[in-house]
Amino acid sequence: MATAGVAECGLSYAVVSIMGPQSSGKSTLLNQLFGTNFREMDAFRGRSQTTKGIWIAHCVGVEPCTVVLDLEGTDGRERGEDDTAFEKQSALFALAISDIVLINMWCHDIGREQAANKPLLKTVFQVMVATVRCDEIANEKFGCLASDAEWLELENAVQSGSVQGFGKKLGYIVDVHMQEYDKEAVYFDEAVRKAKRQVLESRILNLVQPAFHKVLSYLRSKALEKLKSDLNLSLESGKGFAASVRESTESSLNEFDQGCADAVIKQADWDYSKMLEKVRRDIEEHAFSICERKLSELTSRAKEKLRKALVEPVESLFDAASQTTWESIRNLYKRETEVILPEFLNTLSGFEMESAVSEGMVLKLRDYARSIVENKAKEEANKVLMHMKERFTTVFSHDKDSMPRVWTGKEDVRAIAKDARSAALKLMSMLAVIRWDDKPDRIENILISTLLDSPVESKSSSASSGDPLASTTWEEVPAKHTLITPAQCKSLWKQFKSETEFTITQAVTAQQAHRRANGGMPPLWAMVAIAILGFNEIMALLRNPMYLFLLFVGYLVAKALAVQLDIGREFQNGMIELNPIYVTL
Repeated sequence: MATAGVAECGLSYAVVSIMGPQSSGKSTLLNQLFGTNFREMDAFRGRSQTTKGIWIAHCVGVEPCTVVLDLEGTDGRERGEDDTAFEKQSALFALAISDIVLINMWCHDIGREQAANKPLLKTVFQVMVATVRCDEIANEKFGCLASDAEWLELENAVQSGSVQGFGKKLGYIVDVHMQEYDKEAVYFDEAVRKAKRQVLESRILNLVQPAFHKVLSYLRSKALEKLKSDLNLSLESGKGFAASVRESTESSLNEFDQGCADAVIKQADWDYSKMLEKVRRDIEEHAFSICERKLSELTSRAKEKLRKALVEPVESLFDAASQTTWESIRNLYKRETEVILPEFLNTLSGFEMESAVSEGMVLKLRDYARSIVENKAKEEANKVLMHMKERFTTVFSHDKDSMPRVWTGKEDVRAIAKDARSAALKLMSMLAVIRWDDKPDRIENILISTLLDSPVESKSSSASSGDPLASTTWEEVPAKHTLITPAQCKSLWKQFKSETEFTITQAVTAQQAHRRANGGMPPLWAMVAIAILGFNEIMALLRNPMYLFLLFVGYLVAKALAVQLDIGREFQNGMIELNPIYVTL
């Protein structure tokens, strides 16, 4: 192309081609008309194939730039049976790219069938015309469908939701325009007509397919909404969760499948399996979220039942702490869990989950119930000093009938104080560790023998190997079940004794005051001395009744004042000056 100078023409050029029988002078004619140098037939050698294939040349001195194609002659003996196929191919090529096609033949061959190449030209022109005309018809019918009022109405309706009978309506519209194409293209070459029909059908389907996908999207949303509605109604009726999900899923998928079948048109092999998988995934995700929510609600409800069943009773048992407190707590825990947990497990049967999963959920609830007791025990252990002082005050200040003690001087204060301290020490022993089994321990004995029966040792001796409380763990008790360590027990006991010592001192003082108040009669010798020394005064009173009357009146006034002011109650414990004492807990 560059050598011939054709490349310099750019896009402004003309193409002239020539076709005709072999040895009819085609190359000679082109050389004479356009100044080309195509190879010409040697007249001395007779008729033979001079031009083989298609030759191209640039015309010299012709404007605009012209390119000439010299085609191999037809009806030549050299190609034999392949002659017809190549003739059609070369003729179609020339007709497709040429601005001018010259047909060269002998004048005496005009009117003949084969010599004038009528079969070849007929085939070529039929194909060319069929291609052009079928394209025009197809474009016309595509435009008609794109502007069809029924199609536009159907397309608008799809934008606002699903259309009942979408597939039938759309299929009818497509069928009408395809039939019109068939009617107008029926007289053209069958192969060309069918090929162009397939192209037209493909363009139409590409045009309407977005509407089909829009319908599928609507059906997908509708299927999910139906699942939600059906699932809620089924669950409200009391049916099991798994059964409700199965029935609702099957119903929703059936409705989606029917809707998709209704939306498909017969002209297209549209596959909606991917959308069906999306619907299944939507349903599975929603069912899973509902399942998680329901299980969470059931678990929360069971936890609330356990909390209500354990918190207040356990707190009450700790308040009334005794040697049987942990046994009572274990019995309470066992009784409530044996009622609540089987009920919870029964509600899980509707979910049809694996036994390992349901048992795991029950185990977590059982651990939650234990944590309620343990947390309450830790809470009470943090207030053990306060509980010990309350227990000490209760035992020390009240008798066996729970009546307030009146310190008359007959009570053994030290024995009562020891009993009260013993009760407080037992309470600390009870709160020292968590006891989930009935295995006995030596904590109480250790505390009594170390703290109650012997004085608190100094810091130097507490670190000795012989001190059972010089440790951070209890023997045979796991660390996670330890609430108060031995060392902490010793420190708390020291603080407890210091803060309860005043109460004991006050009781002793009250006894002494009571003795003074009730033991005021002088001895016999003093009474005899008073009678002898005061004989004259006594006789004066007896001789003058007025003095005796005034003395009696004074006694009545003093008695009335004493009763009115309740002086006896104020001095029942003696004359004691009480100073405020501030205790840091």
